[in-house]
Amino acid sequence: MLNIIEVARNTCTAADLVGERYGLTETEREMLHLLATGYRVPEIADALFLANGTIRNRLSLIYTNIGVQNQIQLMTMLHRIAASLTPNPA
Repeated sequence: MLNIIEVARNTCTAADLVGERYGLTETEREMLHLLATGYRVPEIADALFLANGTIRNRLSLIYTNIGVQNQIQLMTMLHRIAASLTPNPA
């Protein structure tokens, strides 16, 4: 059975892979990582010392760059990648 820590680790790894694949900046990769760990826009803004509007604008650019329309599609993509990283039990 997969535990919550492994799922979280795989989701963060998926965020790192997506960031690398799509050539995201270091700040964009950090934003993606924070989203993957459950942070919301105000929490991301606080963590990165940026305004909420800046975070929203940057997320919109990330979505366009990756080819998704919203956070739900992004998280679905990350979870699918994370699932592919999980070894199948024998």
